[in-house]
Amino acid sequence: MLLPGLPPGGYGVDAETTDGATASTAVDVLVRPLERLRYGFASDFAPGRNPAGLALHARRMHLNAVQLYDWMYRHADLVAPQDAYDDALGRRLSLGSVRGVVEALRGVGSQSLAYAAVYAVGKRERSAWADAALLRPSGRQWQLGDDFLWLVDPAHPRWVEHLGAELERALGATGAAGFHLDQYGWPKAALTLDGREVHLERAFPELLSALRARLPEASLMFNNVNDFPSWSTASSPLDASYVEVWPPHSDLSHIAALATQTRAWAPQRPAVLAAYPSVMASAPPSTARPALELLLATAFSHGATVLATGESGAVLTDPYYPRHHVAAAATLELLRRYHDLLVRLGDLLVTPSTEITRTHAGGINEEIAVTAPGVAVATDALPGALWLRALDTAHGRVIHIVNLAGQTEAGWDAPKAEIPVVAGAELRLRRELAGEPVVVAFTPDEPRPQRLAVASEGEFATATLPPLGAWTVLLVQ
Repeated sequence: MLLPGLPPGGYGVDAETTDGATASTAVDVLVRPLERLRYGFASDFAPGRNPAGLALHARRMHLNAVQLYDWMYRHADLVAPQDAYDDALGRRLSLGSVRGVVEALRGVGSQSLAYAAVYAVGKRERSAWADAALLRPSGRQWQLGDDFLWLVDPAHPRWVEHLGAELERALGATGAAGFHLDQYGWPKAALTLDGREVHLERAFPELLSALRARLPEASLMFNNVNDFPSWSTASSPLDASYVEVWPPHSDLSHIAALATQTRAWAPQRPAVLAAYPSVMASAPPSTARPALELLLATAFSHGATVLATGESGAVLTDPYYPRHHVAAAATLELLRRYHDLLVRLGDLLVTPSTEITRTHAGGINEEIAVTAPGVAVATDALPGALWLRALDTAHGRVIHIVNLAGQTEAGWDAPKAEIPVVAGAELRLRRELAGEPVVVAFTPDEPRPQRLAVASEGEFATATLPPLGAWTVLLVQ
Protein backbone atom coordinates (compact mmCIF):
# COMPACT_ATOMS: atom_id res chain seq x y z
CA MET A 1 0.00 0.00 0.00
CA LEU A 2 1.38 3.39 -1.03
CA LEU A 3 0.60 6.40 1.10
CA PRO A 4 0.02 9.82 -0.47
CA GLY A 5 2.46 12.63 0.19
CA LEU A 6 2.13 13.70 3.81
CA PRO A 7 2.70 17.16 5.29
CA PRO A 8 5.46 17.50 7.91
CA GLY A 9 4.62 15.99 11.26
CA GLY A 10 4.46 12.78 13.27
CA TYR A 11 2.22 9.87 12.31
CA GLY A 12 1.13 6.65 13.94
CA VAL A 13 0.92 3.52 11.82
CA ASP A 14 -1.51 0.88 13.11
CA ALA A 15 -2.31 -2.49 11.58
CA GLU A 16 -4.83 -5.17 12.43
CA THR A 17 -5.07 -8.66 10.98
CA THR A 18 -8.32 -10.42 10.14
CA ASP A 19 -8.01 -12.48 13.33
CA GLY A 20 -7.71 -9.37 15.52
CA ALA A 21 -3.95 -9.19 16.10
CA THR A 22 -2.59 -5.63 16.11
CA ALA A 23 0.75 -3.93 15.58
CA SER A 24 1.84 -0.31 15.75
CA THR A 25 4.78 1.83 14.74
CA ALA A 26 5.32 5.47 13.79
CA VAL A 27 6.96 7.67 11.18
CA ASP A 28 7.63 11.35 10.83
CA VAL A 29 7.99 13.63 7.84
CA LEU A 30 10.57 16.38 8.39
CA VAL A 31 11.77 19.38 6.46
CA ARG A 32 15.19 19.29 8.16
CA PRO A 33 16.57 15.82 9.02
CA LEU A 34 17.46 16.61 12.63
CA GLU A 35 14.65 18.96 13.63
CA ARG A 36 13.16 16.12 15.73
CA LEU A 37 16.41 14.53 16.78
CA ARG A 38 16.53 11.01 18.19
CA TYR A 39 20.16 10.32 18.99
CA GLY A 40 22.00 7.03 19.39
CA PHE A 41 25.60 5.83 19.53
CA ALA A 42 28.08 3.48 17.89
CA SER A 43 31.42 2.57 19.44
CA ASP A 44 32.61 -0.58 17.64
CA PHE A 45 34.83 0.07 14.62
CA ALA A 46 36.98 -3.06 14.78
CA PRO A 47 38.34 -4.42 11.49
CA GLY A 48 35.69 -6.48 9.72
CA ARG A 49 32.80 -5.16 11.81
CA ASN A 50 29.38 -6.04 10.36
CA PRO A 51 27.11 -3.00 10.93
CA ALA A 52 23.84 -4.76 10.06
CA GLY A 53 22.78 -5.15 13.70
CA LEU A 54 23.49 -1.50 14.45
CA ALA A 55 21.46 -0.38 11.45
CA LEU A 56 18.54 -2.62 12.39
CA HIS A 57 18.55 -1.25 15.93
CA ALA A 58 18.71 2.35 14.69
CA ARG A 59 15.69 1.72 12.47
CA ARG A 60 13.80 -0.04 15.25
CA MET A 61 14.36 2.91 17.63
CA HIS A 62 13.76 5.59 14.96
CA LEU A 63 17.27 6.98 15.53
CA ASN A 64 17.91 9.67 12.92
CA ALA A 65 21.43 10.50 14.12
CA VAL A 66 24.14 8.33 15.66
CA GLN A 67 27.30 9.49 17.40
CA LEU A 68 30.43 7.66 16.23
CA TYR A 69 32.24 7.61 19.56
CA ASP A 70 36.07 7.35 19.64
CA TRP A 71 36.44 6.36 16.01
CA MET A 72 39.48 8.61 15.53
CA TYR A 73 43.20 7.86 15.37
CA ARG A 74 44.24 10.62 17.79
CA HIS A 75 42.39 13.56 19.33
CA ALA A 76 44.47 16.13 17.44
CA ASP A 77 45.11 13.94 14.38
CA LEU A 78 41.76 12.41 13.54
CA VAL A 79 42.40 10.33 10.42
CA ALA A 80 44.85 7.43 10.61
CA PRO A 81 47.54 7.10 7.92
CA GLN A 82 46.37 3.54 7.10
CA ASP A 83 43.13 1.55 7.25
CA ALA A 84 43.82 -0.46 10.43
CA TYR A 85 45.13 1.43 13.46
CA ASP A 86 45.23 1.53 17.26
CA ASP A 87 43.42 4.46 18.84
CA ALA A 88 44.75 6.50 21.76
CA LEU A 89 43.58 3.83 24.24
CA GLY A 90 44.96 0.92 22.25
CA ARG A 91 41.74 -0.30 20.63
CA ARG A 92 42.24 -1.81 17.17
CA LEU A 93 40.05 0.08 14.68
CA SER A 94 39.55 0.34 10.94
CA LEU A 95 38.63 3.25 8.69
CA GLY A 96 36.86 0.74 6.49
CA SER A 97 34.64 -0.22 9.40
CA VAL A 98 33.90 3.44 10.14
CA ARG A 99 32.83 3.95 6.53
CA GLY A 100 30.77 0.77 6.65
CA VAL A 101 28.91 2.02 9.74
CA VAL A 102 28.25 5.38 8.08
CA GLU A 103 26.91 3.71 4.93
CA ALA A 104 24.72 1.26 6.84
CA LEU A 105 23.20 4.02 8.96
CA ARG A 106 22.60 6.19 5.91
CA GLY A 107 20.67 3.28 4.43
CA VAL A 108 18.14 3.41 7.28
CA GLY A 109 17.84 7.20 7.27
CA SER A 110 20.25 8.01 10.07
CA GLN A 111 23.05 10.56 9.99
CA SER A 112 26.48 9.73 11.43
CA LEU A 113 28.11 12.40 13.62
CA ALA A 114 31.80 11.69 14.21
CA TYR A 115 33.14 12.44 17.68
CA ALA A 116 35.82 15.13 17.97
CA ALA A 117 37.16 16.84 21.10
CA VAL A 118 37.46 20.60 20.59
CA TYR A 119 40.55 21.36 22.70
CA ALA A 120 42.51 18.18 23.45
CA VAL A 121 45.93 17.04 22.26
CA GLY A 122 47.86 13.93 23.16
CA LYS A 123 51.16 13.74 25.02
CA ARG A 124 53.26 13.56 21.89
CA GLU A 125 51.53 16.66 20.39
CA ARG A 126 51.66 18.67 23.60
CA SER A 127 54.92 20.50 22.90
CA ALA A 128 53.70 21.67 19.49
CA TRP A 129 50.79 23.47 21.18
CA ALA A 130 52.62 24.97 24.17
CA ASP A 131 51.70 28.51 23.10
CA ALA A 132 47.98 27.60 23.20
CA ALA A 133 48.05 25.60 26.46
CA LEU A 134 45.34 26.21 29.05
CA LEU A 135 47.11 26.76 32.37
CA ARG A 136 46.17 26.87 36.03
CA PRO A 137 47.40 29.87 38.09
CA SER A 138 50.25 27.61 39.24
CA GLY A 139 51.42 27.29 35.64
CA ARG A 140 50.46 23.62 35.40
CA GLN A 141 48.55 22.71 32.23
CA TRP A 142 45.00 21.43 32.47
CA GLN A 143 44.84 17.78 31.50
CA LEU A 144 42.52 14.79 31.35
CA GLY A 145 43.86 11.61 32.92
CA ASP A 146 47.45 10.84 33.76
CA ASP A 147 49.54 12.01 30.80
CA PHE A 148 46.64 11.24 28.45
CA LEU A 149 45.19 14.50 27.08
CA TRP A 150 46.29 18.11 27.45
CA LEU A 151 43.94 21.06 26.95
CA VAL A 152 44.51 24.03 24.67
CA ASP A 153 42.65 27.27 24.04
CA PRO A 154 39.80 26.29 21.67
CA ALA A 155 39.72 29.78 20.16
CA HIS A 156 43.49 30.08 19.56
CA PRO A 157 43.75 31.04 15.87
CA ARG A 158 46.28 28.34 15.03
CA TRP A 159 44.17 25.69 16.78
CA VAL A 160 40.97 26.86 15.07
CA GLU A 161 42.67 26.47 11.69
CA HIS A 162 44.10 23.07 12.63
CA LEU A 163 40.85 21.64 13.97
CA GLY A 164 38.87 22.94 10.99
CA ALA A 165 41.27 21.25 8.60
CA GLU A 166 41.10 18.00 10.58
CA LEU A 167 37.31 18.01 10.48
CA GLU A 168 37.32 18.63 6.74
CA ARG A 169 39.73 15.74 6.28
CA ALA A 170 37.58 13.49 8.47
CA LEU A 171 34.45 14.22 6.44
CA GLY A 172 36.22 13.09 3.31
CA ALA A 173 37.71 10.00 4.94
CA THR A 174 34.56 8.72 6.65
CA GLY A 175 31.57 10.07 4.74
CA ALA A 176 30.00 11.24 8.03
CA ALA A 177 27.33 13.92 7.94
CA GLY A 178 28.94 16.04 10.62
CA PHE A 179 30.44 16.11 14.09
CA HIS A 180 29.66 15.67 17.74
CA LEU A 181 31.99 18.26 19.30
CA ASP A 182 33.04 17.48 22.86
CA GLN A 183 34.52 19.27 25.87
CA TYR A 184 35.06 18.09 29.44
CA GLY A 185 33.24 20.73 31.48
CA TRP A 186 36.40 22.28 32.92
CA PRO A 187 38.12 24.61 33.25
CA LYS A 188 35.57 27.39 33.12
CA ALA A 189 38.43 29.89 32.83
CA ALA A 190 42.20 29.52 32.45
CA LEU A 191 45.41 31.32 31.57
CA THR A 192 47.74 30.99 28.59
CA LEU A 193 51.54 30.97 28.55
CA ASP A 194 51.66 34.73 27.91
CA GLY A 195 49.23 35.46 30.79
CA ARG A 196 46.13 35.98 28.68
CA GLU A 197 42.79 35.05 30.27
CA VAL A 198 40.63 32.50 28.45
CA HIS A 199 36.96 32.37 29.41
CA LEU A 200 35.57 29.16 27.91
CA GLU A 201 31.99 30.42 27.74
CA ARG A 202 33.27 32.93 25.17
CA ALA A 203 35.95 30.78 23.53
CA PHE A 204 33.59 27.90 22.66
CA PRO A 205 31.10 30.03 20.67
CA GLU A 206 33.99 31.68 18.83
CA LEU A 207 35.29 28.27 17.78
CA LEU A 208 31.83 26.98 16.85
CA SER A 209 31.16 29.96 14.60
CA ALA A 210 34.48 29.45 12.83
CA LEU A 211 33.78 25.74 12.30
CA ARG A 212 30.33 26.47 10.90
CA ALA A 213 31.80 28.94 8.43
CA ARG A 214 34.28 26.27 7.33
CA LEU A 215 31.74 23.41 7.24
CA PRO A 216 28.49 25.07 6.12
CA GLU A 217 26.74 21.82 5.14
CA ALA A 218 27.82 19.65 8.08
CA SER A 219 25.55 18.76 10.99
CA LEU A 220 27.15 20.09 14.18
CA MET A 221 26.41 19.38 17.83
CA PHE A 222 28.29 20.59 20.91
CA ASN A 223 28.39 19.06 24.39
CA ASN A 224 27.33 21.44 27.15
CA VAL A 225 28.76 19.42 30.02
CA ASN A 226 26.48 19.68 33.05
CA ASP A 227 24.79 22.64 31.32
CA PHE A 228 28.02 24.62 30.85
CA PRO A 229 27.92 26.93 28.95
CA SER A 230 24.44 26.44 27.47
CA TRP A 231 23.61 30.14 27.78
CA SER A 232 26.43 31.18 25.47
CA THR A 233 26.33 28.32 22.95
CA ALA A 234 22.56 28.76 22.51
CA SER A 235 23.21 31.36 19.83
CA SER A 236 25.94 29.32 18.12
CA PRO A 237 25.18 27.91 14.65
CA LEU A 238 24.43 24.34 15.76
CA ASP A 239 21.82 21.80 14.69
CA ALA A 240 20.83 20.65 18.18
CA SER A 241 21.25 21.56 21.84
CA TYR A 242 22.99 18.83 23.84
CA VAL A 243 23.55 18.63 27.60
CA GLU A 244 25.51 15.89 29.36
CA VAL A 245 23.99 15.39 32.81
CA TRP A 246 26.10 15.08 35.97
CA PRO A 247 25.58 15.78 39.70
CA PRO A 248 24.30 17.96 41.23
CA HIS A 249 21.64 17.34 38.55
CA SER A 250 20.64 14.14 40.33
CA ASP A 251 16.84 14.08 40.50
CA LEU A 252 14.08 13.70 37.95
CA SER A 253 13.16 17.32 38.68
CA HIS A 254 16.63 18.31 37.44
CA ILE A 255 16.10 16.33 34.22
CA ALA A 256 12.85 18.25 33.74
CA ALA A 257 14.51 21.60 34.45
CA LEU A 258 17.43 20.90 32.10
CA ALA A 259 15.04 19.88 29.34
CA THR A 260 12.84 22.96 29.63
CA GLN A 261 15.76 25.37 30.06
CA THR A 262 17.64 23.88 27.10
CA ARG A 263 14.54 24.26 24.95
CA ALA A 264 14.11 27.83 26.20
CA TRP A 265 17.70 28.84 25.38
CA ALA A 266 17.27 27.83 21.72
CA PRO A 267 13.59 27.13 20.90
CA GLN A 268 14.40 26.51 17.24
CA ARG A 269 16.64 23.53 18.03
CA PRO A 270 15.90 20.02 19.33
CA ALA A 271 17.15 19.29 22.86
CA VAL A 272 19.06 16.12 23.75
CA LEU A 273 20.14 15.02 27.23
CA ALA A 274 22.99 12.56 27.71
CA ALA A 275 22.08 10.99 31.05
CA TYR A 276 23.87 7.71 31.66
CA PRO A 277 21.69 5.41 33.83
CA SER A 278 24.44 3.35 35.44
CA VAL A 279 21.68 1.63 37.41
CA MET A 280 20.98 -0.46 34.32
CA ALA A 281 24.35 -2.17 34.74
CA SER A 282 24.46 -2.28 38.55
CA ALA A 283 20.93 -3.15 39.73
CA PRO A 284 18.55 -6.05 39.03
CA PRO A 285 16.25 -5.54 36.03
CA SER A 286 13.23 -5.37 38.35
CA THR A 287 14.53 -2.11 39.85
CA ALA A 288 16.69 -0.81 36.99
CA ARG A 289 14.08 -0.91 34.26
CA PRO A 290 11.58 1.32 36.12
CA ALA A 291 14.39 3.87 36.60
CA LEU A 292 15.03 3.94 32.84
CA GLU A 293 11.31 4.23 32.13
CA LEU A 294 10.85 7.19 34.48
CA LEU A 295 13.94 8.89 33.01
CA LEU A 296 12.49 8.59 29.50
CA ALA A 297 9.03 9.67 30.63
CA THR A 298 10.44 12.76 32.34
CA ALA A 299 12.61 13.90 29.45
CA PHE A 300 10.03 13.16 26.74
CA SER A 301 7.25 14.91 28.67
CA HIS A 302 9.47 18.00 28.96
CA GLY A 303 10.30 18.29 25.27
CA ALA A 304 13.76 16.66 25.19
CA THR A 305 15.06 13.31 24.03
CA VAL A 306 17.71 11.13 25.66
CA LEU A 307 20.90 9.62 24.27
CA ALA A 308 20.01 6.27 25.79
CA THR A 309 20.57 3.49 23.29
CA GLY A 310 22.71 2.38 20.39
CA GLU A 311 24.99 -0.28 18.97
CA SER A 312 23.09 -3.49 18.21
CA GLY A 313 20.85 -3.27 21.27
CA ALA A 314 22.58 -1.52 24.16
CA VAL A 315 21.88 1.06 26.85
CA LEU A 316 24.45 3.74 27.53
CA THR A 317 25.50 3.51 31.19
CA ASP A 318 28.98 5.09 31.18
CA PRO A 319 30.61 8.19 29.65
CA TYR A 320 33.12 5.92 27.90
CA TYR A 321 30.74 4.45 25.36
CA PRO A 322 32.51 1.11 24.73
CA ARG A 323 31.52 0.27 28.33
CA HIS A 324 27.82 0.14 27.41
CA HIS A 325 25.31 -2.35 28.80
CA VAL A 326 23.88 -4.96 26.43
CA ALA A 327 20.13 -4.69 26.96
CA ALA A 328 17.74 -7.52 27.64
CA ALA A 329 14.79 -8.09 25.30
CA ALA A 330 12.35 -6.51 27.78
CA THR A 331 14.49 -3.35 27.97
CA LEU A 332 14.67 -3.10 24.18
CA GLU A 333 10.91 -3.48 23.97
CA LEU A 334 10.52 -0.67 26.53
CA LEU A 335 12.81 1.58 24.50
CA ARG A 336 10.94 0.74 21.28
CA ARG A 337 7.55 1.60 22.77
CA TYR A 338 8.77 4.92 24.13
CA HIS A 339 10.46 5.91 20.88
CA ASP A 340 7.38 4.90 18.89
CA LEU A 341 5.25 7.25 21.00
CA LEU A 342 7.88 9.99 20.75
CA VAL A 343 7.65 9.86 16.94
CA ARG A 344 3.87 9.50 16.81
CA LEU A 345 3.30 12.46 19.15
CA GLY A 346 6.13 14.64 17.91
CA ASP A 347 3.66 17.44 17.09
CA LEU A 348 2.67 17.53 20.76
CA LEU A 349 5.98 16.73 22.48
CA VAL A 350 8.84 18.54 20.73
CA THR A 351 7.23 21.56 19.06
CA PRO A 352 6.90 25.01 20.68
CA SER A 353 4.46 25.13 23.57
CA THR A 354 3.45 27.32 26.51
CA GLU A 355 3.84 26.00 30.06
CA ILE A 356 0.61 26.47 32.04
CA THR A 357 1.09 23.96 34.86
CA ARG A 358 1.22 26.35 37.79
CA THR A 359 -1.28 28.81 36.37
CA HIS A 360 -3.97 26.21 35.57
CA ALA A 361 -3.40 23.18 37.84
CA GLY A 362 -2.83 22.60 41.55
CA GLY A 363 -3.27 24.92 44.51
CA ILE A 364 -5.97 27.52 43.93
CA ASN A 365 -6.22 26.75 40.20
CA GLU A 366 -9.41 25.01 39.03
CA GLU A 367 -8.91 24.83 35.27
CA ILE A 368 -7.21 21.38 35.37
CA ALA A 369 -7.44 18.83 38.17
CA VAL A 370 -6.49 15.15 38.33
CA THR A 371 -7.55 12.98 41.24
CA ALA A 372 -6.82 9.34 41.99
CA PRO A 373 -8.02 7.11 44.84
CA GLY A 374 -5.39 7.01 47.59
CA VAL A 375 -2.69 8.72 45.49
CA ALA A 376 -1.54 12.33 45.73
CA VAL A 377 -1.26 14.51 42.65
CA ALA A 378 1.50 17.14 42.46
CA THR A 379 2.91 19.65 40.00
CA ASP A 380 6.44 18.70 41.10
CA ALA A 381 8.37 15.43 40.97
CA LEU A 382 7.30 14.23 44.42
CA PRO A 383 7.90 10.58 45.36
CA GLY A 384 4.62 8.75 45.92
CA ALA A 385 2.58 11.14 43.74
CA LEU A 386 1.28 11.48 40.22
CA TRP A 387 3.35 14.26 38.62
CA LEU A 388 1.22 16.58 36.51
CA ARG A 389 2.38 18.92 33.75
CA ALA A 390 0.15 21.01 31.45
CA LEU A 391 0.96 22.84 28.22
CA ASP A 392 -0.84 24.73 25.50
CA THR A 393 0.21 23.70 21.99
CA ALA A 394 -0.93 24.50 18.48
CA HIS A 395 -2.94 21.25 18.52
CA GLY A 396 -4.66 21.67 21.87
CA ARG A 397 -3.97 21.45 25.58
CA VAL A 398 -1.54 18.65 26.51
CA ILE A 399 -1.47 17.14 29.99
CA HIS A 400 1.33 14.77 31.06
CA ILE A 401 1.04 12.42 34.01
CA VAL A 402 4.28 10.76 35.16
CA ASN A 403 3.58 8.08 37.74
CA LEU A 404 5.84 8.34 40.80
CA ALA A 405 3.35 6.51 43.00
CA GLY A 406 5.11 3.77 44.94
CA GLN A 407 8.49 5.54 44.84
CA THR A 408 10.29 6.70 47.96
CA GLU A 409 12.81 8.93 46.18
CA ALA A 410 13.13 10.66 42.81
CA GLY A 411 16.76 10.22 41.76
CA TRP A 412 17.03 9.57 38.04
CA ASP A 413 19.92 7.10 38.39
CA ALA A 414 18.70 5.09 41.39
CA PRO A 415 16.86 1.76 41.59
CA LYS A 416 13.10 2.19 41.51
CA ALA A 417 10.18 0.20 42.85
CA GLU A 418 7.85 -1.42 40.37
CA ILE A 419 5.63 1.28 38.90
CA PRO A 420 2.10 0.60 40.15
CA VAL A 421 -0.83 0.92 37.78
CA VAL A 422 -3.16 3.58 39.18
CA ALA A 423 -6.80 2.87 38.37
CA GLY A 424 -9.83 5.09 38.82
CA ALA A 425 -8.13 8.44 38.20
CA GLU A 426 -10.26 11.29 36.91
CA LEU A 427 -9.58 14.45 34.96
CA ARG A 428 -11.73 17.47 35.75
CA LEU A 429 -11.69 20.52 33.47
CA ARG A 430 -13.31 23.90 33.97
CA ARG A 431 -15.43 24.64 30.91
CA GLU A 432 -14.62 28.20 29.85
CA LEU A 433 -15.79 28.22 26.23
CA ALA A 434 -18.76 26.86 24.31
CA GLY A 435 -18.83 23.20 23.34
CA GLU A 436 -17.79 19.95 24.98
CA PRO A 437 -14.09 19.18 25.41
CA VAL A 438 -12.69 16.20 23.56
CA VAL A 439 -10.12 14.22 25.58
CA VAL A 440 -7.80 11.68 23.97
CA ALA A 441 -5.26 9.55 25.85
CA PHE A 442 -1.98 8.01 24.65
CA THR A 443 0.50 5.78 26.49
CA PRO A 444 3.60 3.84 25.43
CA ASP A 445 1.63 0.63 26.07
CA GLU A 446 -1.34 1.81 24.01
CA PRO A 447 -0.09 4.42 21.53
CA ARG A 448 -3.29 4.46 19.49
CA PRO A 449 -5.58 7.35 20.48
CA GLN A 450 -8.12 6.44 23.16
CA ARG A 451 -11.04 8.88 23.11
CA LEU A 452 -12.41 9.19 26.64
CA ALA A 453 -16.02 9.62 27.61
CA VAL A 454 -16.64 13.11 29.01
CA ALA A 455 -19.49 14.03 31.35
CA SER A 456 -20.37 17.68 31.90
CA GLU A 457 -22.10 19.19 34.90
CA GLY A 458 -22.35 22.93 35.22
CA GLU A 459 -19.03 24.63 34.63
CA PHE A 460 -16.99 21.43 34.81
CA ALA A 461 -16.36 18.41 32.57
CA THR A 462 -15.03 15.12 33.93
CA ALA A 463 -13.36 12.16 32.22
CA THR A 464 -12.38 8.84 33.78
CA LEU A 465 -8.78 8.14 32.80
CA PRO A 466 -7.47 4.79 31.62
CA PRO A 467 -5.26 2.89 34.10
CA LEU A 468 -2.14 5.02 34.56
CA GLY A 469 1.24 3.40 33.96
CA ALA A 470 4.55 5.25 33.99
CA TRP A 471 3.52 7.96 31.51
CA THR A 472 0.19 9.09 30.12
CA VAL A 473 -0.36 11.88 27.59
CA LEU A 474 -3.76 13.57 27.41
CA LEU A 475 -4.78 15.83 24.53
CA VAL A 476 -7.70 18.15 25.28
CA GLN A 477 -9.36 19.94 22.39
